[in-house]
Amino acid sequence: MFYCTVLLLFVCVAVGVVQTADILPARFERLSVGDKVLADEVTRQKRQIAIPNAVYNKSYIPYVIDMSVQKIEPLIKQGIAVWEKHTCVKFHQLQANETKDLSRYILIKDKGICGLYLKMQNENNQDLSFGNRCHSFTTILHELGHVLALIHTHSRSDRDKYIEMLRPKNDTDVNFRAMPEKVLASFGMPYDYMSVMQYEGTYGPQRALMPAYQYLMGRPDELAFTDIAMVNLFYKCAETCETQIICKNSGFQNSKKCNECVCPHGFGGPTCEIRAGSDDLSTDCGKTLVASSEFQFVAGDVHTACDWWILAEEGKKIELKFVEYDPKSNSKKCKFGGLEVKLYDTVMTGFRVCDMETVPKIPEFISNDNLVILHSYVYAADKPQKFIVAYRQV
Repeated sequence: MFYCTVLLLFVCVAVGVVQTADILPARFERLSVGDKVLADEVTRQKRQIAIPNAVYNKSYIPYVIDMSVQKIEPLIKQGIAVWEKHTCVKFHQLQANETKDLSRYILIKDKGICGLYLKMQNENNQDLSFGNRCHSFTTILHELGHVLALIHTHSRSDRDKYIEMLRPKNDTDVNFRAMPEKVLASFGMPYDYMSVMQYEGTYGPQRALMPAYQYLMGRPDELAFTDIAMVNLFYKCAETCETQIICKNSGFQNSKKCNECVCPHGFGGPTCEIRAGSDDLSTDCGKTLVASSEFQFVAGDVHTACDWWILAEEGKKIELKFVEYDPKSNSKKCKFGGLEVKLYDTVMTGFRVCDMETVPKIPEFISNDNLVILHSYVYAADKPQKFIVAYRQV
C-alpha cells in the first residue's frame, strides 16, 4: 500500500500536478521527546542531561575567565557563541571582583587538565579547566556541554547497544562508566556517535557496534542536532514562545523563531514533516526516490545543501554503494563539505563521506529500515560536493 502511494505521487508530478513538498509517511514520524528524570540525590561525577545542582538559570550563566587561559579567551567566547546561537541559554562574563554576591558561577582557568569540577552546594564557583592540551575548539564545545549538564555520550545507560568499551573490568575511571538510567534524561534522542560529547574511538578505547562510525565518532567540529535538542528541551527554551507548536520527526520548537521547528538533517518545513528543501521547487536540488531491486543512481553536484530521501517497500531495506566521489571535494573530517548518510536512524547524525578514501571500510551498507536520507552540505564555496551513489532495495 505504501509503495503504491509513493508511485502515485511520482505519476502526479509527471502529468503536471504541482507537488510543493515531499511528505514522509506517518508511520516514520518520531513525536515523543520523553520526560526528564533527574536524580533524587546529587552525584559528584561528571554527568546526556543530569544532576539538579549542576543546572544554571538559562538566561544568566555567569563566568569569569582567569588570566591563566587568557590566550584562548577568543576561542572560549567563540564556543559560548555557538551554544548561545543554537539554544536559549545566555552566558554573562564577569570580573573576579563582581562574583562575591553570586550563589554560583563558572571560573574558567588552567588547572592542567580538561574538565569541569562539580563542587559541593555550599561552594559558589565551579572550576572549568582548559590545560595546555585542551585548546582545540572541539574540546571547548565539549566542556561547555558539561557546564550545560550534558554527560559523555558513551556514559549513557544504553551505550552497550552502540559501543563496546575495551577496558579492564575493574577499571574505575568514571569518564568511561555507564550512568544509571534514573539519573539521565535523553528526551527521546538516540545515541549519537557524532555528538560533541562522544570520545573518539581510540580513546578508551571503544569499538563502534555500527562499524561505519568507528573512525568518525567523537570530536566533531560542530554540535550534533541531538546535542542542541537535549539542551533546548532540558532548559524548556520553547516556553519563551507565546504559542507552542508541535514538531514532528524529533524536531523541537525554535525559541528564536517561534513559528517554526528546528529539524534533524533531511527534514524541513515549519514542523519537520517534509523532505528538507522540497517546499521550494525553484531551489530544491534533492529528490524523493523509490528504490527497486535493480541499482539506480544519485548523482550529486552540490554547491549549497541538498537532501534526498530513498524509499523502499515496507519490510524491505536499502543497500548503498559509493561509486564515485570527486577527490577535490575532500576536507579534514569533511568539515567544509560532504555527504551525510543516514542509514541506520533518521535522527542520529549520519556518517560522513567527502571522497572515496573517507568511505567507511565495511563490507556492505544496508539500512535498518526502508528509508535512507542523504544530506549533502557545503560550508566552503570552493568545496562543491560531486559524487555518485548507487541504491537498490533488498
